[in-house]
Amino acid sequence: MPNPTLNVGLSGTDPALQRLIEAGRAVEAREAAARAAAEAAEDGETVTEAAPTPTPTVAAPAVVSSFVVQFSSPDAGSIDATIAAVRATPGVRGAATSSLAIGGTSVMSVTYSGSLSELAVALRSRGFAVSQGAGALAISR
Repeated sequence: MPNPTLNVGLSGTDPALQRLIEAGRAVEAREAAARAAAEAAEDGETVTEAAPTPTPTVAAPAVVSSFVVQFSSPDAGSIDATIAAVRATPGVRGAATSSLAIGGTSVMSVTYSGSLSELAVALRSRGFAVSQGAGALAISR
């Protein structure tokens, strides 16, 4: 028996989590129906098949990858502005510096829901000049 404290309204729940909960409930319902049918068959009763419970479709998870992005960092303000602009790019899940070089070239790790070439296109649309290498990008304004 599930914990009754978990039976609260799920109106504010993430839609992906809600789909998983619904899928779990559908599996439990099918298993309960199968157990009831097996018990009825053991007792010699006639089994009438219940209407099948529709199984909600669970969307495939988005592919999220981490990429290296190099950027010019002449001062602290430009570092903050560049990271903020990258974080505001659609599809970017996160961006954090992995190497700081004030007055030189810094490196950040960007988590993006898509491919490296799609990230390059998204950054270009945000006004960056983008050079794409093997598994990494270099950006500038």
